[in-house]
Amino acid sequence: MSLFLKRIICLNQNLRGLHKGIDSLLILTFQSNNRRIYQIIFNQLILFDMLYQQIKFHLNYIYKRSKLVNQLINLQVGYIKQMSQSSSSHSLEQDQEEQQDDYKMPPTIDLSNGRLKQKEEEQNKLIEGQEVVDSYENMDRLQVPEYEKNKGKEAFQKQNYQAAVKHYSKALLALQFLIKDGQIKQKEQMVKFIEDIEIPCNSNLSICNLKLKEYKQCIHFASKVIENDPNNIKCLYRRGMAHLYLNEFDDARNDFKTAYALDPNSKELQLAFEQLQS
Repeated sequence: MSLFLKRIICLNQNLRGLHKGIDSLLILTFQSNNRRIYQIIFNQLILFDMLYQQIKFHLNYIYKRSKLVNQLINLQVGYIKQMSQSSSSHSLEQDQEEQQDDYKMPPTIDLSNGRLKQKEEEQNKLIEGQEVVDSYENMDRLQVPEYEKNKGKEAFQKQNYQAAVKHYSKALLALQFLIKDGQIKQKEQMVKFIEDIEIPCNSNLSICNLKLKEYKQCIHFASKVIENDPNNIKCLYRRGMAHLYLNEFDDARNDFKTAYALDPNSKELQLAFEQLQS
């Protein structure tokens, strides 16, 4: 066997060993109950496994092509012998055609695959939420979302909208982690947290982002509130204004109409309609 082929086989064996090593590390990490490290390694293992399969595919192809080269050399030697004996070369050409392989490049791995990316984002949010909760060692874990929401309110009152966004976001991350971790189980308790934390924080994030001229983010958070409370006039107005600033006039008009039907005496909505018509 040539040195080239030996190196290919050695590389393939090393890849398998590395794959088994990461798999073993994943099992040990899971047994240690360290959620953050487990999730990080799990994400990397998914990507590594995909890359491993592609590298393995290429190695198999190279190995196959190397064998084909040796076969073609042998055929060429046979061809020379046949030529010396004045034999036909037709059989050689036929043999060479039979040796051709239909190699096709495997599809390129898209590391931004929708489901994989979404799963990774969800896991990262849970990790961030755990970090927020764990940062308050001397506080009841269930009080962390409320504490961060109040910090956001203080920052908003000081017109420090960037800081307000940071604290409101932390409140939501902490709440998501507590729910996912099973620390908020009872239905009544969960409803209370949604009403007291999730909806107000999303609403406040919509106004903060509107102030910061982050209009798409404003629409995102206002829509989350409207999903739970379709008659929320404030978020309908904020989302309408964000659409207006993005020149999405039809969407803005729809939000303003819905809000105006709920509060026809609103001066803000009257001004919004004037802006829309100008």
